Amino acid sequence: MLNKTIKTLILFFSLNVLVSNYCIADINCIKDFSVEEDRVNCIKQKRDEEKQNMESALRTLYRELEAHGGNYDERIKLYQFYQSQWLKFAKSYCNFQSTDGDADKVPRKFFNCLRSFYKARTNLIFKDIKLLYGEE
Repeated sequence: MLNKTIKTLILFFSLNVLVSNYCIADINCIKDFSVEEDRVNCIKQKRDEEKQNMESALRTLYRELEAHGGNYDERIKLYQFYQSQWLKFAKSYCNFQSTDGDADKVPRKFFNCLRSFYKARTNLIFKDIKLLYGEE
């Protein structure tokens, strides 16, 4: 039951942030570039930046879990499993979302969607770090 609740909360939070941030990279890249390939490259770069932020947050979380001692190895393994499941979901969702509409815009939609998911996931990871210290 708890596992299902966590998955539901993660999904809700991720989609909420995704909806509120989805168009930001797309608008900037469309405004700055007139060729679709350049727009896609711009969005890919923004996606990569968000992915690096997420991975940095994960490394911080793992260090903090280790610093708290206890069963940190088990908790890190569980978190790594949840992270892999989350990434599978994000890619599947973005694949689904990017196939709707203009075929020329599929790569742009896909990378922008992933960028938003990475950003949302980074926010969740930082919330988890705060929870380690009893902050909400």
